[in-house]
Amino acid sequence: MNKILLLEQEGKQKTRILKEFFQNLSPLLNIKGFFTDEIKALDEVQINLIAQSVSFSLNLKQKPEEVRKAVEPFLETLIYELSIFELIDIFLLDKLGLFEIHIPRLQQQIITVFSSRIPVIATAHQKDIAKLDYILDHFPIKILNLNEYDENDLFPNLIKELYDL
Repeated sequence: MNKILLLEQEGKQKTRILKEFFQNLSPLLNIKGFFTDEIKALDEVQINLIAQSVSFSLNLKQKPEEVRKAVEPFLETLIYELSIFELIDIFLLDKLGLFEIHIPRLQQQIITVFSSRIPVIATAHQKDIAKLDYILDHFPIKILNLNEYDENDLFPNLIKELYDL
């Protein structure tokens, strides 16, 4: 069981692979985590929790304390979404490095997810890779550059990589 980080270039929309992964496999697997939708260019994103019908918006141009304040009403729900104390088949975490670095409790929960035996597929923009040293320096994570994969082959290759087939 691997931990995989999918790197994408800014402005590319290949992280819809997480939505596709969820839609295709949710009838078969217990999936938790979150995915994002851009609302206004690159300034604002909507965070959608997979296992719960909860979403919230974040303006990414805000100062760290404003991001923390905006997430605060959703923090317990978000941390519960990343709980490893249930039977979970896989975690999907979209666009790491955007907001969890401003929220220590959330960052610690993501560390807990990566230290568990549960498979993880995460995405991040290439420009945010430096913000992920809190996990990259401590866990074996396979990094896949999305630009190196044909869009049609990405889904089967991701499953192959995830389960070492």
